[in-house]
Amino acid sequence: MSDDFEKLMTDAAASAGNAGTKPDDFESLMSDAATMASKKQAQPPTKPEEAPHGFLQEMGNRTVGILDTALGLPGQALSSAVYAGARAGGATPENAQIYGQAAAETFALDHPLARLVNLIKGGDVTQTSGYNAQNPITATAGNIFNAATQKAAQVTGMPQQDVQNIASGALAMLPFKQSGALATDEAAKVAWNAAQKTPNEMATGAPVKTQFAPGGSAGATVAEQAESAGASRDLVSAIKDAEKSGNVDYKTAEMHIKADTLPVPMQLTKGMASGDPVTISEEMNSKGTNPEMVNRINTLNNQLKENLNAIRDNAAPDVFDADHVESGRSLISAYKQMDSVLRDEISNKYKVLADQNGGTIPLDGQQFVAQANAELGKQMKGAFVPPQIQSIMADVLSGKQPMTFENYENLKTILASAQRQAEKSGDGNVSGAVGIIRNALEDLPMPQGAENLQQLANDARGAARARFKLLENDPAYKAAVNDSVAPDDFIDKFIVRGKADKVATMAQNLADDPNALQTMRLGVLNALKKSSGVSSEKNNFSQSGYNRMFSALDQGGKLDSLFRSDDLTNLRNLGDVARATQLQPSGSYVNNSNTWVSAAGSLVNKGMGAYVPGYKAFIQPKISNIIETQKMKPNLEVGAGIKK
Repeated sequence: MSDDFEKLMTDAAASAGNAGTKPDDFESLMSDAATMASKKQAQPPTKPEEAPHGFLQEMGNRTVGILDTALGLPGQALSSAVYAGARAGGATPENAQIYGQAAAETFALDHPLARLVNLIKGGDVTQTSGYNAQNPITATAGNIFNAATQKAAQVTGMPQQDVQNIASGALAMLPFKQSGALATDEAAKVAWNAAQKTPNEMATGAPVKTQFAPGGSAGATVAEQAESAGASRDLVSAIKDAEKSGNVDYKTAEMHIKADTLPVPMQLTKGMASGDPVTISEEMNSKGTNPEMVNRINTLNNQLKENLNAIRDNAAPDVFDADHVESGRSLISAYKQMDSVLRDEISNKYKVLADQNGGTIPLDGQQFVAQANAELGKQMKGAFVPPQIQSIMADVLSGKQPMTFENYENLKTILASAQRQAEKSGDGNVSGAVGIIRNALEDLPMPQGAENLQQLANDARGAARARFKLLENDPAYKAAVNDSVAPDDFIDKFIVRGKADKVATMAQNLADDPNALQTMRLGVLNALKKSSGVSSEKNNFSQSGYNRMFSALDQGGKLDSLFRSDDLTNLRNLGDVARATQLQPSGSYVNNSNTWVSAAGSLVNKGMGAYVPGYKAFIQPKISNIIETQKMKPNLEVGAGIKK
């Protein structure tokens, strides 16, 4: 409780710190005020109308009045607690005073002995002069109290009723707790220290950078920008109202707009939108007594999940893969289909070349083998050529194996299969050696006399080289056609953990297949969903998991090549809004009115719970529920906190 008290006192008293008065000076002022008040004569109150009575009866009534002063301390404490809660909920000092007195009367904690006398004798002893008589001591004490609280109100800038409530609540607890007197002294010092603290923007003079600010788009107001972004009428109206007052918190407005313009609009609380640690703490602490706050927080959690699903439906409407394994299988299939088209185009070009050469490929076998062996020797790969391929090359060199179109296509298939097998087994040397031979074959060294076929040969070779270049530049493509990466790992390896430039290459290569591009997006969204802990709809959304994964995925602008701008904006805003709903920031407390009064109520409640039977079980929960609900009501309104 003491930590809560200090925090509340620290925050609220910041507004009073500009008076330039330190705690020691404050004590001196209080002492001076008390001295001045003690010199005044106590003025007797006006006597109420009553029936004549004897001396003994008057003394008895006076005794009842004196005892009620002591016995009424629990009632004063309860009244102080209710007053504090009402002020925190926005009530005026006058109305709060009425609520506090009504609470004491409701639970029969005011004039307890007088109530008993009235019950036995009848009448109303509280209306007698004896009961209401003041002696010099109590009169002087009352004058001291009034003068001191008046002076304190001037120093702090608080309403005098608030100061009186704090003081009377603390005094009411003194008989029950010896440290009560020390609490008020400590509170004054904490308040002074807090008054020296200011938000970082005020201390440094640095402006708060926001997406939405006056004149942001051709001189448009923030309300106009919000409307253009698709914000709801209620939010636009709240922003307009704040702009008319000239007192707009643009950072808070921006967060409200981000939340309100998501596919599933979300309504943040004041603390969430502003990021103010004190307000967030108050909102979180109110969950135990405020069902509306609990409902809002639960609703927001569900809406985070709904938004992720809505973005998925918009970004990948035609893909229904159940998980990353199916998505991996779909992408591998898309690559193979793309490769099949490319290989068919290449084969057709070589077929045309062969047809123009009488059915054979114009390949100079000796040049082919010589070029291959020269490159193998240069890279020291000759010893790694498989014996079956060495045999085929010998037959080509000798002319034993004629290079018909079919034989040419078969040789390309044999070399491609050998290279894939070497890559699967992890034998890089064999794969490299076979690749050198494939390149020499695709270069198609032509014999003399075939100059008229040069253009057709160039077309065929160009198509083959283009495919090889695609394979080398796109590891995912190469892995797909070589079956070197299983579907289970395909999305994670090439998209989630893939480099931005390689992912962009994937998107470019698969651009003609809309479903393939949607599958890539789905892979990203499933990774975000898994990291945010909502693979199961029953789980709560984790903003830390979501933002950690999103940050990793968006490195180097990776997601720019996959998502449309509106989907990417929604993904970024979802991360910001999720962080706002769950993160409790650290940092300097900002000024927040009425929390000093609430702190006094917390102190009183502690003492009441210890010494008033049934208070904790029956009275305090009801009071707390009403107070917290009223206090948090403004925090739950549309655009809460936009108007400073």
